Amino acid sequence: MLHLIFCLRRLPHLSRDEFQRYWRERHAPVVRAHAAALGIRRYVQAHTVDHPVAEAALALLEDERRFLDLARSPIFFAEDYVVVG
Repeated sequence: MLHLIFCLRRLPHLSRDEFQRYWRERHAPVVRAHAAALGIRRYVQAHTVDHPVAEAALALLEDERRFLDLARSPIFFAEDYVVVG
């Protein structure tokens, strides 16, 4: 199965909450309505969250600096919302 992954950036005038609410409550139904016509078998939104485990992830960061271009690699914690699938 192919996966199409977008790392999205919200418009600057929207707060994180406004962006996520619109994406989940307004855009998701549009995707769901057109899923069959577009051949979408699974559509999952991954919404960023603040999470205390991020502090423990600092231990991994030192090693990741050895092989990742972190400046160009979006890294975040997210909660998934299954829309289709």
